[in-house]
Amino acid sequence: MTRLETRLIRKNTLARPVQLELPQTRGSFGLGALRSVVLLAGFVGTKELTRGTRRIPVELPVSQGRRVANLWREGYQSLKFAAPDVTLRVVVDAETPAQQVLGDSLLLPWVEREPLPFRGTAGVLRDITVDYQDDDLILVATAAQVLLEPLASVAQELADTEADAAMMTNPDGTPGLMLLMKRKCLRAVPAIGFIDLKEQALSRIARDHDVVVVRRATPVTLPMRTLNDYIDALRHVARPPGLSGEGAFEERWNSGFAVVEPGADVHESAALHDAVVLAGGRVERGATVVRSVVGPDGVVGRNRTVIDQIVSGTR
Repeated sequence: MTRLETRLIRKNTLARPVQLELPQTRGSFGLGALRSVVLLAGFVGTKELTRGTRRIPVELPVSQGRRVANLWREGYQSLKFAAPDVTLRVVVDAETPAQQVLGDSLLLPWVEREPLPFRGTAGVLRDITVDYQDDDLILVATAAQVLLEPLASVAQELADTEADAAMMTNPDGTPGLMLLMKRKCLRAVPAIGFIDLKEQALSRIARDHDVVVVRRATPVTLPMRTLNDYIDALRHVARPPGLSGEGAFEERWNSGFAVVEPGADVHESAALHDAVVLAGGRVERGATVVRSVVGPDGVVGRNRTVIDQIVSGTR
């Protein structure tokens, strides 16, 4: 019988999260069985950003001197307190030029390619964990997202459900980008063919396993599939503590951030409004860049204005 539960966890930003009320027959459930954190970091769904920036989103900056990769590495390190033997696996597809796109990434030592092409996310997970034990836990996440909470606390929240598979969803109920599962769940995934995790595999897994959907009142991550996603995520990161940014009087015209990487050339008279200039990019005298990213070969010419664009050539 298929068992699929949805649990809504409401969280006050000024208080501790509300704990799940689990049946009395269940005991505490830790992360000691966590075998791996698997970050899916390929091109899928991220080509707009990758083409213009020549980086996969996990290598884009989130603030001055910090990249998305920093957040994931810190999250992985925090998990090692609860699961000392946990490994980090950053999986890219065959199209991703790992050395070129990742460059000097903090994650490069853990990067590996999908063993077989055209397998889908569930197929990839099955293939790279064939030597795992049935009860080994795997924390699966899309790398193209910004963590808003410590990874260890999110993983523990999922583990506390004591389900065979637990997925964190978005506040609107749409599937999230974070899943904790036991390796035995992947037995339902065929050894050949394309199998997507959320669209295909989860329904198969739920036929024989305890699958729980944990719905949060506030997001734990923000996606970075598109330019708009990326800018929104950085605005959230830059927002001062205590501001939700969701009120009716939020002033979206008010600049929240400007990130200029070392090696970028930005004239002192240029104006950056919710903008990122990557190393190698140039913004000339009197130029204005709004809600945009200037790539490593991008140039915003003198007195020009760029709005809602990825600048990857002379403008």
